[in-house]
Amino acid sequence: MTVEEMACKVTVRWWDGYIETFDATEVRAGAYMLYIKFDDDERRIPLQQVRWYKFNHRATCESVS
Repeated sequence: MTVEEMACKVTVRWWDGYIETFDATEVRAGAYMLYIKFDDDERRIPLQQVRWYKFNHRATCESVS
């Protein structure tokens, strides 16, 4: 399976209005933290800094909530 087949889109809108999009290979959403893994990097985003976030529900995207 290629990276394109495994990727899922994650969109994050920050409180200042900035919208950021990631092509993630793994997404974990908790009560206080959003974990996004992409390419050879990862981001841990505190949800208190985020207005909203969304990600698609493809079967190929690993998602644990």
